[in-house]
Amino acid sequence: MVDPVGSLISDCFYNGQIENAGISPDEWVGTSGLFQEHAVCWYSTELLVDKKEKLFKKDMSYRNNCEVQQVRTLLQRLDMVLAGQGYEDEVSVLVLAPYSAQVYALDRSLSSVSFDSPGLRLEVNTVDAAQGREADVIIFSTTRSNQDHQIGFLKDLARANVALSRGKFFLAIVGDASFFDRVESPFKRVLSFIRSNPDISAVEIIQS
Repeated sequence: MVDPVGSLISDCFYNGQIENAGISPDEWVGTSGLFQEHAVCWYSTELLVDKKEKLFKKDMSYRNNCEVQQVRTLLQRLDMVLAGQGYEDEVSVLVLAPYSAQVYALDRSLSSVSFDSPGLRLEVNTVDAAQGREADVIIFSTTRSNQDHQIGFLKDLARANVALSRGKFFLAIVGDASFFDRVESPFKRVLSFIRSNPDISAVEIIQS
């Protein structure tokens, strides 16, 4: 993975003890700065009126439709960049979410998108199913956002590590940063790292 993603993983999950492989973003020609400014970016939904999760009692799983739309927008932007550059090599994108209801919502929404980039390969799955996998781009939908500060198994360090360490070139996190600032979890640590390293990562607050 590129150094910004590797540094986040090393600092947040391994006390800085992991060495990066030193992959250069230049190996993926031209996409850096067009898809997102930095290799690591947290897209915060904190200002959006529909940012809250919904619980589906039938299977006790959570869905966040606001994040589904933001993930869709991100993928359309990536596709536009790749197609605009005439990039024909395969680009693997793994969209992850911690809850099956969110995976279903993402998969249903993204299945209707027509991509212009011929090499774009998309998979949508749960965090647990991503163990041992990797992709060029990881987009992670945190899903949780509520007034009760309930975060569920997003407190689990191993799951957070798996969710964020699958990407080689880009890591995009979509979720309510203000919510994770208030709840003790690995993602609060991730936010702290991102804000402390503005040269390699960023928090982008979505305005609308």
